[in-house]
Formats: sequence, C-alpha cells, structure tokens
Amino acid sequence: MHTPLEKYFTLRVKNLFNHLHDFELNGDEVSLHDLRVEMKKLRAIIKFLRNIYPDQKLKKPTHLLRNIFQEAGYIRELQIILQWLQKNEYNVIAKIYYPQEKLKAMIEDFQKSTHRLKEDCKEITETVFYMIEESTEYSFVLVPTKDTAEVKVEAPQPTPEVTTEEPKVAKKPRTKKK
Repeated sequence: MHTPLEKYFTLRVKNLFNHLHDFELNGDEVSLHDLRVEMKKLRAIIKFLRNIYPDQKLKKPTHLLRNIFQEAGYIRELQIILQWLQKNEYNVIAKIYYPQEKLKAMIEDFQKSTHRLKEDCKEITETVFYMIEESTEYSFVLVPTKDTAEVKVEAPQPTPEVTTEEPKVAKKPRTKKK
C-alpha cells in the first residue's frame, strides 16, 4: 500500500519527466515553466525529508536539482523579459540587449543537454524515493503552535521480540559412575 507521500512524489516525478520531455521537443515557455514548478515541488519534498534524515544524505539530490533549476531559470528569465519588452513595445531594447538568437541558443543548449538532465533527475528521484520508502516507518504528527504548525517526527518504537520456542532448561552435568 502506498502512503500519500509516495503517491504525491510519484505524481511529481511523472510530471517532471513529462515536462522535461515536452521542453526537449518543443522548447516552449509553458513546458519550461511547468518543469520549474515541478522542481519546486520536489525541492519541498526534500526539505520535508530533512526532518528525518541528515543533510548529508540529501546533499547530492539537492545540488543536482538546484543546478537544473538554475539552468532552466536563465532561459525562463530571458523569456519573461522579452515578453515584457514586447508587450510594452520596447522592441529596440529587446533587439539590442536581448536578441531572439540568444534565447534560441540557450534553448538549444538546454535541449542538447536533456539526456544528462534526465540522468540527473533519475538519480534525484531514486535517492529521494528510497528515503520516502524508509520514512514510512516514521509517524508524522502536526503540532499546532501559536502562529504556525510544526511537524514532529516520531521514530518507530522497537517491538519486543516474541519467541515461539520453549524455554531451554539447563541440564545437570553428568557424573561418571564408578
């Protein structure tokens, strides 16, 4: 049976790879935006898991995710600037400082690197999913405070071992008969 966290994470991963694939094929603004939104949601899951695991276990997935997010962010930022300049009829500024060729080159570079990005995403998701599966042993309690709520993580309580064997009785040592 899958926990709500496992279901949510699975959906995020599916959407992440779908949006990355869409951007690889189309290079459009919507798929890049949606890709970055999914990465933000994955980042939130990783932050949540930091309540259970030491930062060291999550260091590499966090670093990989941040790098992909930043690479996509440079393109997205340029897309937004160009939209605004065109909307407000600053076409001369757009042509001089933000030429379409620059955006196209950035998109092509990103599209060429999608194989590496998919491998990085795969590593991120495998590591995080393993930790989510492990975390099902923990229970999470929402503790309301004055202004916010905190998540309290409770480790599983060890269960006493139950044996079905009969207790062994110590035998008296044999003495030789003379």
